[in-house]
Amino acid sequence: MNEDKNGIKEPVSKHIFMLPFKWNLTDVDGKIYKNYDEKLDVHKLTNILKNDDNWKFDDYKVNEPLKYNEFVYFYNNVRKAIFGKGVEDLNEENENEEDKLLNKYLKKEYPVIRYKNPNFKNKDYTFKLYKKDEDTKNDTENLYFKELEYKLNIDKIYLNIYNTGVGILSIHLNNYNYSKKEDIININDYGRRIYPQFLGLLDKQIYVNKNLCENNILKGPKTKFLANLIKISSLNPENFEEYNSITKSTEGLQNPVKLAKPIMGILGDNFKLIGNCNSEKICIEPIIDDRMFTMCWYGNNDLVNYLDDSKNAKNSENKNLLNYNNNFNNNYNHEYNTRTDYNYESDEYWHRFMFMDSGSCTCQNEKLLTELNKKHTYTRWSNYGTLYGVTRYSFALLTTKYCDNNKFLVNHFKTMYFEMVQLCLAQRASILKFSEDISQNSKNGINGKGLEGKGLNNYLNNVRSLYGRYINFLNCMYFNEVSAQEQGIEMYDLIQDRMNIKQNLKDLDNELNELHQYVTLIESNKTSEKINLLAILGALFVIPSFFTGFFGMNLTMFTGNGLDTATSNTSNVLFDMVSTNILYKMTISNEFWIWIGVFLLSPFLVLLTLYLLHYYYQIPIRGLLKVMVIVLLFLALLALNAWFLACNYPGELCITYISIIAFVIFLIVLLVNDYHHNNY
Repeated sequence: MNEDKNGIKEPVSKHIFMLPFKWNLTDVDGKIYKNYDEKLDVHKLTNILKNDDNWKFDDYKVNEPLKYNEFVYFYNNVRKAIFGKGVEDLNEENENEEDKLLNKYLKKEYPVIRYKNPNFKNKDYTFKLYKKDEDTKNDTENLYFKELEYKLNIDKIYLNIYNTGVGILSIHLNNYNYSKKEDIININDYGRRIYPQFLGLLDKQIYVNKNLCENNILKGPKTKFLANLIKISSLNPENFEEYNSITKSTEGLQNPVKLAKPIMGILGDNFKLIGNCNSEKICIEPIIDDRMFTMCWYGNNDLVNYLDDSKNAKNSENKNLLNYNNNFNNNYNHEYNTRTDYNYESDEYWHRFMFMDSGSCTCQNEKLLTELNKKHTYTRWSNYGTLYGVTRYSFALLTTKYCDNNKFLVNHFKTMYFEMVQLCLAQRASILKFSEDISQNSKNGINGKGLEGKGLNNYLNNVRSLYGRYINFLNCMYFNEVSAQEQGIEMYDLIQDRMNIKQNLKDLDNELNELHQYVTLIESNKTSEKINLLAILGALFVIPSFFTGFFGMNLTMFTGNGLDTATSNTSNVLFDMVSTNILYKMTISNEFWIWIGVFLLSPFLVLLTLYLLHYYYQIPIRGLLKVMVIVLLFLALLALNAWFLACNYPGELCITYISIIAFVIFLIVLLVNDYHHNNY
């Protein structure tokens, strides 16, 4: 253990494990809300966590030098996405009660809410692992492993919740005891695994610490990169043994993707893994794979001096070739691109340290290894013994040992660089979440399942909400530049490029535009259907309009002596224009209310019934149109026949036959039209 002159422990390395996940809220039945806004309701999420002892709302304050340094490092609009505060928010009166503070924060609708877990400060993060016993490498019949144990100190634990439906859990660890190069890689690779990447038996007998060990399907991953045991303080430990049940159960695993028990223990009871969600909880699912994103700082004088040394030049003038070679462009014919001038460019350990690979190097081609090392290394300060490595799953910083001269670099690593990486990781996770949501909505749209009536409205609302959150993401979480500092600009561009965020965002934009065009087409069709409904409504009043126009406004009902009109029976007219109290006589007239019921209320009730059938039972408009046309035609024919019968017209039977024939012909036309529509 290293200590300074005051007896204070000095870290050998620092490790930050970051778990990006997607979250959704569940209803009282334990099912994820179907409504997009309800399942991503940040206000409801904060209410769930309000009484959770694991998490306390983190009200960011610039109350120490390190916080001042990281706050002023970023642009003000970027601060709102990182800290949940801008400069204008620092001058507000502080609230003592967390509820008032949180409500004030939520009103601003910034994209992130920060929480901290105070329960595990200075607790132990322990994991055990199997490593090959090199003393027995000559034995070709059996496999021998040693069990190693690493115990790290927990510095802090944060939880960031974003309104895009993703979250990031970050565990900050200090290593005071393990200084060997292989120990650092073991901590990174084994410590970041949260479930087995694969399952498989080994083809030889296995001995651990010289004792024969059972060979099961977990021995494959556990002898490669999966920890044999993960333990955090007093939380339930994880040994992954439940995966052995896959060979013992005929039904298999109900949910193959599980998070390690200590991780779920840190999150608390309000977080449930998908497939095991309870009533009104936060349902989560890892959004990338079995690895947490890993940040690591390591101090090693001999290693950094060797990696920064030049094979072909020993003076600082020739070392300037490093910056030129860092812009490697796959042109192997160039004089300098065919040479390896610096040790880090072809060094396997530097590659393993950047990519967090325990065991042998996963790139076994010299040219590709050189290309990858150059591509993923940031070398601005290499002459000062500082190398940065950035990959899609890691951020590595290698310096000399922890001392007064490089203490500021370690502080930058755990503040500015951590926040920058976390922002980029949130962007990448959000893009993946948006892409998945677009895929699901597109699937629903293609299947047409539930896309009638109320289901169609819900679908359109979900797509609108998705599009709105995407626009908010572009404006409030995605930035082309986050800092005015030259190194900050270069570092942010490097992280963005290694995570392929810009290209993924471009692809996402195309996907969302196509979905938006599809929804626009659906809404256009829906508008046409509404116009058709209005046309049908007008058709419903054709019958009363016909009778009113044919017989005049003084229409009376059948009296038993045929149809009477105002000219033949003025005492029984519906509208007596001679009377001085027309409105009163209308309201007390039975004939008036019968007329209202038959010619006004009946069409309205028919229309309302058909609309409810369409909206709630999801009967297509096309089918309703056919029904309504048939009903209208049938009623018109009956009315016409009734009128002729009332007038004692001698050809009433002929009229009836003609009406029936016309009705049958019309049905045949509809059937032929249906056949043509379905087949062409």
